[in-house]
Amino acid sequence: MRALTVQGRRAFVLNLAGVSSLDSHGLGDLVGAHQAAAAQGGVVKLANVHERVAHPLDIMNLSKILERFDSEDEALRSFES
Repeated sequence: MRALTVQGRRAFVLNLAGVSSLDSHGLGDLVGAHQAAAAQGGVVKLANVHERVAHPLDIMNLSKILERFDSEDEALRSFES
């Protein structure tokens, strides 16, 4: 993502459909992605977040900075408004 922000990309959707659990390293990676995008005026949104991934995000209050959507299409549409 850092390379993409250098190229001028600012809006990111991470599709977590294949992710069924998240450890502290994964949480750190998501926070790092958010920080990299935010440093360049960008935003990261999450799609298809499994309940076992959503729970640690909620506990760590990361839901406030990483908006979640039920599908990739919903996340992409959210950039339009």
